[in-house]
Amino acid sequence: MLQNESLLVEVENLRKQLRKALNDLERANKILRGHGLATILPTATEI
Repeated sequence: MLQNESLLVEVENLRKQLRKALNDLERANKILRGHGLATILPTATEI
């Protein structure tokens, strides 16, 4: 059971990292759009 709990904690940490990375991509996308540059990065809702 301890292994399952450890895996759940690890999965939750990975989800937090992924969410942060997606937020960073969104922020970069907005900056690029603000400068009139074409962007190929997907939005978080597209992933």
